[in-house]
Amino acid sequence: MRTTELPIWFDVTAANTYDGNMLAPVLSAARSRFDWFQPSYVTADKGYDAKRLFAFVGDDLGAVPVIDVRKPASARAREARPCEAEPVITSTGLHYRCNRLPYDAVCPEFGTCPILPVFADGPLSDVGARYFEKHSPFPYGSKEWKVVYNKRVSVERVFSRLKGYRKLNSIRTRRMPKVWLHVAMSLLAMMGLALASSRPTALRKCVA
Repeated sequence: MRTTELPIWFDVTAANTYDGNMLAPVLSAARSRFDWFQPSYVTADKGYDAKRLFAFVGDDLGAVPVIDVRKPASARAREARPCEAEPVITSTGLHYRCNRLPYDAVCPEFGTCPILPVFADGPLSDVGARYFEKHSPFPYGSKEWKVVYNKRVSVERVFSRLKGYRKLNSIRTRRMPKVWLHVAMSLLAMMGLALASSRPTALRKCVA
């Protein structure tokens, strides 16, 4: 969890397992195990960029998915283009035409463009929310989005401690049951140390 930087659920898979395949099972298991587990946000890096994961977090979990997205070279090239909207005088007054057909929602000015309501070429009724913003109250990459996403550093600290202090980055055991037990014991040691550290009297007894 972000506030304590302590894990509440875990699973062990083979190294060639896609991380995104484990997001739904792990979060579902944690929710079924703990009634109080009702996250408001789920943050993850680009490795979890998939429409089905956004849909799971938003629809099934009832949380806001704050997940970074991978952008293909074509999208990055479009974002580098300058604004192409130009004024056009029509019979109904001054309107604008955007040369980014069909009104490219990937345009960096799309979210704040003042001319979105009316275009000379037609309405924007067929332009829906992007999948990574469908379940979010704020646009991807916005200041609000970054504030939430930057809190993801807490889980990275957990990984760092497990790999550095518990040596999970150099496991010598083989076969899944042994690896699972090794990871479980490491997590128990981390949780036990945190519990002892939160109680000064208990910590003195452990040291004694």
